[in-house]
Amino acid sequence: MREFPPLRGLAWDLIMQELRQRQDTELGRAKLRERSQVEHTLAHLGQWQGDRARYLGARKNLFDLRRVAVIHNLHVIARMPAPAFSQQVS
Repeated sequence: MREFPPLRGLAWDLIMQELRQRQDTELGRAKLRERSQVEHTLAHLGQWQGDRARYLGARKNLFDLRRVAVIHNLHVIARMPAPAFSQQVS
């Protein structure tokens, strides 16, 4: 895997300036909120799956990623509150 050097100086300043400009608009804040939800989900997947490939071959690792994603979705569903019924069935 190729390692990239950390951003320093002018490049970092330009990126930070663009991110601050995005924060100033309502649409930009909405996009950042959406992004944080996605990153939170990916962090959960990374926590369960680990940072190394478990199997040899892309197909098996893709299957493992999907397996972990299904487990995550089941955890999310389990945390959802039960639906409240406004009418009782008689």
